[in-house]
Amino acid sequence: MEAASSSPLVLLVDDDAAVRRALKMLLASIGWQTVEAANAQEALGCLTDRFYDLVIVDINMPGMNGIELCRLIHKNDNIAVPICLVLSGLVDDKVRKEACLAGATSVLTKPLGRQDLIDEFKKHGLPCL
Repeated sequence: MEAASSSPLVLLVDDDAAVRRALKMLLASIGWQTVEAANAQEALGCLTDRFYDLVIVDINMPGMNGIELCRLIHKNDNIAVPICLVLSGLVDDKVRKEACLAGATSVLTKPLGRQDLIDEFKKHGLPCL
């Protein structure tokens, strides 16, 4: 695994390229470097290559969904991810419970604005500009 960089590093997992692009810009605006993955399988490969300070994952993706990915991340002793935020356009109590049981730190609703992101990061003690 590579050593952590000087800027905090997030793995952003979403099957929608436009969403990844928008979130990458938001994250950059608060001082985070981003590595992107278009699906859960790609994300698992990324997670074995280096350390990430945070993973942000969409719940609704083809193939393995974000909750399943979150569960796998937390079951794998070779993957160290302190915080896993999951995103969805539709969030209800059932989704929140399922995500939390899978190891998600928080469940966030899309679209996610800059201040929403800053507030969430501060809540978890994550650095932001």
